[in-house]
Amino acid sequence: MLSGFLAGAGALGESLAARRLTNRDFRDWQLKKFRRLARHAAQHSAYYADIVRERSINLDTCTPEDFPVLTKTLLMQNFDRIVTDPAIT
Repeated sequence: MLSGFLAGAGALGESLAARRLTNRDFRDWQLKKFRRLARHAAQHSAYYADIVRERSINLDTCTPEDFPVLTKTLLMQNFDRIVTDPAIT
C-alpha cells in the first residue's frame, strides 16, 4: 500500500516538474522516458525483443516511429509474448 502511494507521489512530482520545462526540454524528457520504457520492453517482452532485433533498433536513439503500431489484433495474437509479467496470462 505504501509503495503504491510513494510511486504515485513520485509520478506526481515528475509531472509537476515537467510542467515547468520548455517545449524542447519537455520533448527531450518524453523521449528519455520512452527510451527507458523501450529498454524495459526489450529486456522483458519476447515480442518487443524480436522487434528490436529484426529492425536493428538502437535503444539509445530510438523513437516511437521505429516501432510498429500495436493493433488490438496484434495484441490479442501475441499477448503472452508482449506482457512483461509472466503471472499475467
